[in-house]
Amino acid sequence: MLGLLTLPIELLRLAFYALQGLVDALRARNRLRSEFTVLINASREAVWRLSTADHFVLDGPPTVEMSSEPLPDSPDLWLTRITVSGQPLSQVVSYELERDETKGIMRARLVAHPLSKPPEGGRDIETGLIVEATPEGTALTMFNELTVRSFRDRIIYPTAPRRMGNLIKQQCEKDAGTSSRLAALGNHGLLLSAVALLSFCYLFGWKLGLLLAVVIVVHEAGHVAAMLMTGVGVRGVYLIPFFGGAAVPKKAYRTEGRLGFIALMGPGLSLIPTLALFAIYRATGQIQLRQAVEMFAVINAANLLPIFPLDGGSFSTPSLAR
Repeated sequence: MLGLLTLPIELLRLAFYALQGLVDALRARNRLRSEFTVLINASREAVWRLSTADHFVLDGPPTVEMSSEPLPDSPDLWLTRITVSGQPLSQVVSYELERDETKGIMRARLVAHPLSKPPEGGRDIETGLIVEATPEGTALTMFNELTVRSFRDRIIYPTAPRRMGNLIKQQCEKDAGTSSRLAALGNHGLLLSAVALLSFCYLFGWKLGLLLAVVIVVHEAGHVAAMLMTGVGVRGVYLIPFFGGAAVPKKAYRTEGRLGFIALMGPGLSLIPTLALFAIYRATGQIQLRQAVEMFAVINAANLLPIFPLDGGSFSTPSLAR
């Protein structure tokens, strides 16, 4: 749940990458390298073992599972499958350029192959990681380098090392029993929601802040209803400071149809009170009702934008290949 606090920051970071990508596109800079270093409170051996394993599961959220196996007809090539919250995300074919535990470095290059989904598309992608012991802990650096084929590449690929690095840090510290007390405190759902409510009131005043909280809860209730209808189950519903809210599933979505249904049920259910309040406003002319209608409309329309982690956002994220 603590990761939910980073959602507003993630949106700002995506906006920064979009602006940076625009500048790079205007300068015709088409070879992109991104890297991210995170300090982990766990042993170097534990970090290396998890980061380079043929199969591992990161509890998240979101839950990320990665498995790699050699291709039967090409033992030098590896097929890596990635799922997020049980939903197949991608599978890539790659070959190792370097793996040296003593130096703490692993590099791989993706290759064009019929099994790759989505296709490599001539991006010439190299990925890798570096694990180093430091006096403060273990430093994990994750990186990727590619030839850009679309503007979307300039936004999505820079986020991959950061997301994966933070998930590996969280898992390693959880396994080592060294997670911070702040993380444990942040994972208390009621505390998170209370701080979120205070943040809404700080931004908009207590009346609009409370109204915003109600709108968000109704919106998330749509997701909850869809999760229960599809058998996914609900782990919890939380307000997120300075951002909004989130309904966290208990099980994997498994199919794209189920995922789409759950995503659209938030705005879908919210249409009912929006239209009802609009009808009452037309009949009475009360300004408070108009504010409620506008807030419902803005929140639900914004959630349909094709930006992760909004409901209309992309469900695919590039990840580190073997």
